[in-house]
Amino acid sequence: MRGNWITTEVSSPYGSSVWRSISDLWDLVLERSCCKVGNGRKVAFWKDRWCGQVSLSQRFPHLWNLCQIQL
Repeated sequence: MRGNWITTEVSSPYGSSVWRSISDLWDLVLERSCCKVGNGRKVAFWKDRWCGQVSLSQRFPHLWNLCQIQL
């Protein structure tokens, strides 16, 4: 666990090329990011207000709905 984020290394030749690209840059992402919202104990990605007065779930309701679908 790096920086309190749980990540799994991509080891399969199959899978998401997007995730593989992200995982290749993960150390750089962690180095340049900070997640401390409210009391800093937990981050509610969709419900916290990141920019402005609206949460991501309110700003992007169609994407929010897609994320709620269990596959």
